[in-house]
Amino acid sequence: MSKQDPAGEYYPRIESVIDSLGHRIDGSGPVVGEVVGHQITGMILRPGDRVGFIATGTDPQDRPLRWDLMSSQNGLTLDSKVSKAGEPVQLEWSVGDGDVTESAVVALYMSAEDSTYKRFRHFDHRAYFGYVVRPPL
Repeated sequence: MSKQDPAGEYYPRIESVIDSLGHRIDGSGPVVGEVVGHQITGMILRPGDRVGFIATGTDPQDRPLRWDLMSSQNGLTLDSKVSKAGEPVQLEWSVGDGDVTESAVVALYMSAEDSTYKRFRHFDHRAYFGYVVRPPL
């Protein structure tokens, strides 16, 4: 692990994230920067749609992991959960009127719960997905 992630003995990492529309981010490669990966999906959503995310992370110290799904448009937290390291967690985004934009981005931030130290100041790893959110028909 030290070749793929020299700081891996201290911090957790995202292993995978998949959205309910079939887009996947795989974190099996080396940790390079704060983003495990991103998908600009091009999927068109509308207010009232729901998008689920299933994420898995690992932690060398086996701490619980905190997951925050956030909107890049307005900085709001869309969903939050805590999971055991290595176990999948489910989060959901309920698309609203405030999400309407041609470049909606939702980011999943993960960190070790109650840890004093974070790999990137306020979180340990993140992934993000981009969508198009248009007004209701």
